[in-house]
This record gives sequence, C-alpha cells and structure tokens, in this order.
Amino acid sequence: MLPQPLILGILVFQVLYSLVQWYFFRRREYIFYAAYCILIGLYFFLKYLVANNEVYIGAFHFHQKIIDRDLVFLAICFYVEFGRLFVNSSGLMPGIDRKAGIAIRIMLAYTIVNLCWYLVSDNHRLQEAVHLLVSIIAFIFFVDMLLKIYKINKSLVGFLMAGSIMMGTGALLSLFFRLFKPGWAGALDASIFLQIGVILELICINTGLIYKSKIVLETNANTIHAPNKTAVEKEKLLSDLQSVRSEISNELKSELGDGLSGIKLMSDMVKQKMGDKHFVELERISENSERLIQSMNEIVWSLNHQNDNLPGMISYLREYAMSFMQQVGVHCNITVTEPVKNIHISSDARRHIFLAVKESLHNAIKHAAPSIVNIAFTITDKLEINISDNGIGMEDVSFQSLKGNGMRNMKKRMDYLGGDIHVNNTNGTSILFSIPITNLLIHSDDNITPLFP
Repeated sequence: MLPQPLILGILVFQVLYSLVQWYFFRRREYIFYAAYCILIGLYFFLKYLVANNEVYIGAFHFHQKIIDRDLVFLAICFYVEFGRLFVNSSGLMPGIDRKAGIAIRIMLAYTIVNLCWYLVSDNHRLQEAVHLLVSIIAFIFFVDMLLKIYKINKSLVGFLMAGSIMMGTGALLSLFFRLFKPGWAGALDASIFLQIGVILELICINTGLIYKSKIVLETNANTIHAPNKTAVEKEKLLSDLQSVRSEISNELKSELGDGLSGIKLMSDMVKQKMGDKHFVELERISENSERLIQSMNEIVWSLNHQNDNLPGMISYLREYAMSFMQQVGVHCNITVTEPVKNIHISSDARRHIFLAVKESLHNAIKHAAPSIVNIAFTITDKLEINISDNGIGMEDVSFQSLKGNGMRNMKKRMDYLGGDIHVNNTNGTSILFSIPITNLLIHSDDNITPLFP
C-alpha cells in the first residue's frame, strides 16, 4: 500500500476543502463528496490499523473483507448522489436520474443484506463471488448512465466520468487481485490499485469542482449585470419603436393626408363651379374625404410618441370634443382640475381612452339628442373623465342588454386598462370613466395587444 500519511492526508485535505466550498457556495454536492471521502478514508485507515484481518464491534467480530465491502459500497452510494447533483441529472435526464436513485437504494439494501449474510452463513466464497458480480453490474450501470448524460452536458460529465472510471478500474483491479492472487503479483498488496484509482479520481473531481465553481461565479456576475443590460436593451428597443412610429406618422401625414386634402379641395372646387347643380355622389366624396382626414389625424396623433403624456392627451381630447360638438351644433363645457402633472403614459392607453371618449360623445349625439354636453377631467391617483348631457337618457344602461356595440366596446376598453365605467341615467345621461394612473404606465408600448380590429 501507499504510505499511510500520504493517502490519509490527501483524503483529510479533500474533506476540509469540500466543506469549505459548501460553506461558500451552499451546494449539497460538496456535503456528499465530503461524506464519500470520509468513508474512503475510514476504509484505508482500517487497512493500516487492522493487522490480523479481524474487526471487533462489541460482541461481534467481522473479517476485514466484509467491513471493506460495506464501506466501499456506502462510499459509492454517496459518490453517485454527489454525481447526480454535480451534473444536475434530474434536470438533464429525469429518467436516468430516477434509475440512479433506485440503484442507490438497491446498493444500500445490498450492503445490509451482505452484512447479515456474513453473520448467518459460512459460505464466504459464494458471498465473495456474488459481491464481485454485483460490483461489476453496478460499475457497468453507472458507466452507461454517465455515457448517456455525457451526450447532453459534456463539460461537467467529462470530469465525473474520468474520475469514476479511474476509481472503478482501481476497485475492480483490487478486487480481482484479492480474489485470484495471480502468482506474478508476488507480495503486491491489492489495495494499492484502489488507492491509485482514488487519488486519480480526486484529481479529476477537484478539477471539475473548480470548473463548476468558475461557471457559478460567472453566472452570478452575469446575473448581477443582467438588469442593467436588459434596461439598456429595452431602452434601445423603445427608442427604435418610437422612431418607427414617428416615421409612419410623418408618412401618413405627408402622403395620405395631402392626398385626401387634395380630393376634398377638388370636390369643393367642382361644387362651386357647378353652381346650383348638386350631385349626391359629389357630396359623398367631400364628406368621406373630410371624415377620412379626421380619422387619419387621429391615427397620426396616436402614433406620435411626443404625445405620450397626460397633459397632451387631455389637450387633444378637449380640442376633439369642442370641434365635434361645434359641428353638430351642441354647446360643450369642459373643465380640468389643475395642475395636470406631466406624467408619461403609453400610446396604447392614450388610444383606448380617446376611442372610449369618442364613442361616448357619438352615443350622446346619436341617442340622447342633448343641447349641452359637459366634460370634466379629474386627476388624483386616478384619471376620471365624466361626460354628461341634458338629453333624453337611455332606457337601459345594462352593457349586456344593449343592442349596439358602443357601450360594450367602452366597457371592454376600460377592462383592458384596469379601469371602471359607471353610467347614470338620471336627468340625462352621465358616463364616468375611472382609470388608475399606474395602469396608464403599465400598459407599455412593447406589450400592445390589439383589442379591436
């Protein structure tokens, strides 16, 4: 055998190193590897301590071979559990990981059976043959498991595989020399093969542990810097999105807007030249052109990221309401609580609020026949828009029972923004939109979900 201080010193150092690594990284594989090293160290310690091959435990005495076998098998159980955690076999190949867990339980059961068999039977030669067979089967099983996992995670499994092969080969050679004692071996102690295998295995596993610790440290460092990197990427994405929106807005205004304005202008000129003659088709061309120009202006406004603020949205709603009510000949009163904070809101929220207000104004003119419409903007922790009129009101304000889509669409838009809509049908109609200010910020442009076609 190798000198006692050398092999035991290496194992003690490995146990201390594993415990220190566990203290810093809190990874369970270090605990199992320390337990494995303790059992291997105990195995070699008994080799040096016991001279007559007999070990006494209380009233029982055992041949050293039986203690050796049980210690080695227990050590292998801890080693396999270490390997499962080291390569994360439960995440890579759950099926093989479950089989490895079952194999550990079988080996623990065999260790107990082997000890009991020794106590009740004198046929130790048969027991040694069975032990050799079980050892070979276990060796083949675990090598096969490592080969399958190696195809998925070569970097870590390579270290474990090399160490396992070193230790397994040393153990099998040691067992072979102990059982068959070839004449050419002379006085060579069979344990030296296992000792060499264990030392080579320690070198391989330590290299793997250092490599994995390096990966963990790099991963932690990347995790620390990831939020800043993500924030920069998100800011760049938002900037690119705003540039695209501005470009689309400018193209719509310059190309489509100018074209529609030209159509309306030409239709008006034709009507003037025709004098008293009127054509329905010509009137429709003029009206449709004007309506399309208005719709295009709304789209341009919703796309322009410079309007993504609360004061800008309220200002646009005021202008739209005043212009629309002037066209239909209805007096409009608008009040706004002061001051309005310059809060950044998303274009998605702006669009849904504008369309809900627009729907409400059109419903009032279409169904209530009012002479006065009042609009009040109130800003606290919520944005509240109250639209009331002195019209005839509505017979049924249930969203489910209304035949038209207008009220249901307004309800859907408020639900989408996490807000509420309340309808009061006393002395005319009053519709109150209430949306938490924080919800206007949450619905950001990078998460737009079209609500309606």
